Amino acid sequence: MNNSYESVKRSGKVCMLYAVIIFSLISGILGSRVEKSYAEERQLPSFAPAEVDQFMQQTMKKLHIPGASIAIVHGKKIIYTQGYGKADRSGQPVTPATPFVIGSMSKSVTAAAIMQLVDEKKIKLSDPVQQYLPGFQLANKQAAQQITIADLLHQTSGLSQVDGIKAITEGSGSIQQHIRSLQNVQIRSIPGHSFEYSNLNYNILGGIIETVSGQSYADYIRSHIFQPLDMAHSYASRKQAQRAGEDYQGYQPILGWMLPTTQLDHSGTVPSGYLMSSAEDMAHFLVAQMNKGQFGSRQLLSAASLTAMHTPASDMGDGSHYAMGWVVEGRTLAHNGSTENSYSKMMIDGDYGIVVLTNSLDYLDSGSYEGILTGIQQIIHHQSPEPVGRSTTTSAIYMMINVISILLVLLVIWRLIRLFQKGLRSSASKAYSILRVIVIILLQITLPVLLIGYAGMALVSWPVILLFLPGIGHAFLIGLVLWILLGLFKLIWLIRHKGHSRRIRRSYP
Repeated sequence: MNNSYESVKRSGKVCMLYAVIIFSLISGILGSRVEKSYAEERQLPSFAPAEVDQFMQQTMKKLHIPGASIAIVHGKKIIYTQGYGKADRSGQPVTPATPFVIGSMSKSVTAAAIMQLVDEKKIKLSDPVQQYLPGFQLANKQAAQQITIADLLHQTSGLSQVDGIKAITEGSGSIQQHIRSLQNVQIRSIPGHSFEYSNLNYNILGGIIETVSGQSYADYIRSHIFQPLDMAHSYASRKQAQRAGEDYQGYQPILGWMLPTTQLDHSGTVPSGYLMSSAEDMAHFLVAQMNKGQFGSRQLLSAASLTAMHTPASDMGDGSHYAMGWVVEGRTLAHNGSTENSYSKMMIDGDYGIVVLTNSLDYLDSGSYEGILTGIQQIIHHQSPEPVGRSTTTSAIYMMINVISILLVLLVIWRLIRLFQKGLRSSASKAYSILRVIVIILLQITLPVLLIGYAGMALVSWPVILLFLPGIGHAFLIGLVLWILLGLFKLIWLIRHKGHSRRIRRSYP
């Protein structure tokens, strides 16, 4: 019995010892978890969301922006999202899930898709474009043969910015049709030698994605980018968005007043600038970009490919370099996007990622739109944001254009009324009549024709001018055309009434 007691006693001591050890282990684990949790909590970024909201509301009011949304990422977490204003004419409020047209931020998505194909060893960056797109031809056939996939990604193909902008108004067909239409396009420099930003580069990359994957660009982006990143409100075609019950309404300033406008059909140029996404969805994309290609448990692309995407490749000047769908400047990676009636920008700044989307763009004041993300960035870093608003220069331009437009219309009306009521005074002097004809030909016909031609060449093309500068562009063009017509009318009248020395009333050509 004593032996049994001693045995039980020894067993009790052993149990007590085990209990102490187990308790210590549990306490240690829990303690470390609490300590780790506390440490993580201390590392969480601290900024005032109310300050961001106030900045956005004030900025939108000053820039007359109808709707906007933002998202802020820290590490692997989305720490703030918010929508502001209205999404469309019905007044539907913008939320972080509201899709916007994201402009040239689309290039980063297209680049990620290309690097996925590199990971799968389906393409190599050094491969010539024509290996995958035999129908890709340029005016210089030899240059077309030399352009590589890397040249397209790095914007060093030699294709020009001007031709890339013109393509915005010429992309209503398919991506492949758009690529085949480039056969008369000239290059500006030897492929691979110098940087020149051109939308054409990324449209061609969209065609390569289609050929190599065997899917349409829209289907590939949806299944390989949007779905793995849980980007539920992102679309690679307008039809996809409409089928899902989500469409986009953009706004533009018409002679200074922000009004709703309709986007053209850009189905052939989606890879360079017309994807649709929300701030919340683009935050998912930023998480993957900031974490070696990983989003949650999913690997979008390899860490090596992501590093390549972010590596400076071509010198843009002013300390900036183009990578693959990203602009590298110091410690930041960024890319903005401007369509005819939307603006966007995303940035990776160390552990932070920021995205800003708006459903309007004032092309004359696009520099002010750039200040939106900068202001949020300053708030995050506990700095006072620089105020953003319509520049005095832009306001002065709108006022000047409006005044000139009104005066020009009144002048044309007055001259027409005067012409029909009193006719023109002809002179008996032959020299004076000839001089008068010359002045009309020079000032009312030749000069405005030259202005129309020069504006069309200097500012890309008239379709682009009218698309990005509605109101101003239309007023300028209509005013010049009316002035030419008035000059022609006067010239015809003078020729038909040559030799008359008296004042003719109510004479018509």
